[in-house]
Amino acid sequence: VTENRIHTLMHDPVYRLGVAWQNVGYNQPPHTSFYLGHGMEEPPAPKILAGSRLVDTGTIHVLAHQEGKKAVVNITAEEMQLAAETMKANTIIVRVNGGLDLTKFDVSVPSQSIKAVKGKSVKRVTFTTNFGSVTLSVNELSNRIGVESEKLVFTISTLSGDVLSEEQKALTGDQPVYDFSLSLDGNMVTDFTESNGNSIEVEVPYTLKVGENKGTVPIYYLSDRGELVKVNASYHEGIAAFKLKQF
Repeated sequence: VTENRIHTLMHDPVYRLGVAWQNVGYNQPPHTSFYLGHGMEEPPAPKILAGSRLVDTGTIHVLAHQEGKKAVVNITAEEMQLAAETMKANTIIVRVNGGLDLTKFDVSVPSQSIKAVKGKSVKRVTFTTNFGSVTLSVNELSNRIGVESEKLVFTISTLSGDVLSEEQKALTGDQPVYDFSLSLDGNMVTDFTESNGNSIEVEVPYTLKVGENKGTVPIYYLSDRGELVKVNASYHEGIAAFKLKQF
C-alpha cells in the first residue's frame, strides 16, 4: 500500500477531454497536463464544474453541444469567476472542443461577467476552437457593456463555396474563408476604434506552401459588409497569426 495519492486522471482537464475526443474527434491516446512518473511533483487539484465543463488555471474547457454542423456553447458567470481566480498572464481562455465536421462555433458569455472579471485584473479573453483562436481586450469589451446588457456572443465559422461568389472562389482557391462576428444583446460589434492599435489578435491553422514567405501568408475572411478581406499573416509552426481592428 502506497502513501502517495493524487486525484484520479479523470479529474485532469486535459486527460478528461482527451477521453471525450475518442467519441467525437481524432482518435489518439489521452495525455495528462502534468508529468506523471518517478520524481513527479504533486499536481494541483483542478476546479471542476458539473457536466462537460472544466475550469483550470484560467481556462474554461468545454465540450460543445452540436446542432448539425454548428457548436453552441453558453459560458456561465460562475465559470468566468473561477477562471479569473486561477488565470495566468491576465488572460481567460474559453477552449471549445467539438467534432471535426463542425463549420461554426457560437460561444455566449454573460455580459456582466466581462465587467466583473475586469475588476480582477483580467486584460484579455481568448476564444479557442477547432478553427483557431481570437483574443479580445476585456477593457474594450467592458466599455461597450451597459448596466442592462445581458449577453455577448462570439462566432467563428468557415464558409462553404455556395456562399462565395465565383470571383471570390477564384481568388481564394482551396484556402478556407473565415467569418468572425461579435454581438452584444443582438447588436453587432464590428470595430475597436477606441484602441490605439489593432486589438483583435487572431491565430488560425495554416499549411505553408513551398516557396511561401513566412512573414506574409495570405488569410481570407468575410467582413461584416460581406466583403472578402485578405490579410498578410506571419507563420510559425503551423499557425498563421495576425491582428485586426475590426471584423
